[in-house]
Amino acid sequence: MATGQQKLFRGAIVAAFLTLPIVGSTSRLIAAQADPIPAAEVKTTTRFSNPVTLPTPKGPVPLHVEVKDWYLAGHGRAVEISAQGFYIANLQSGDVVTQIGGKSEPRRPGDFWAVDKGVAMIVKVNGEGAILETFAISP
Repeated sequence: MATGQQKLFRGAIVAAFLTLPIVGSTSRLIAAQADPIPAAEVKTTTRFSNPVTLPTPKGPVPLHVEVKDWYLAGHGRAVEISAQGFYIANLQSGDVVTQIGGKSEPRRPGDFWAVDKGVAMIVKVNGEGAILETFAISP
């Protein structure tokens, strides 16, 4: 049976997931084409980045949670978000196609998807631009 503190912590994690914009952990951007994307065309904003402790029956587990916004310029450009810890992505605006583990998938605003630890994601932006949010959890 979970203690009151454990229930409160779990509720806080769920509330953060549902109310905060979804963003990824520290990532470096690499152009997924021959010409690198100028820095002015890719902008990130870290909205939350803190260590947290998850209580478990075997003892506390330290984790790092990070929420970021990614502002990506478009016109057919592609950006690679390098492999990192597990994260959940949410497309806030724009029209993109993601490639994760060799599989391409069109995404529309409001779509959510997960990216496994150690897997890179390539985002091809159609149109003028897109806003992507990621919510990363790593040990």
